Amino acid sequence: MIRSAYNDNPEKNVLKCEENHNKTIYKKKIMLYDMYVK
Repeated sequence: MIRSAYNDNPEKNVLKCEENHNKTIYKKKIMLYDMYVK
């Protein structure tokens, strides 16, 4: 079931992955900034 849903809309899944990836990078940058400031 998961595979068929993935194949139905691959573009949407790719966008979702990129979005999550950007969020993790953003969080890491904030964490580094917090450490640097403190």
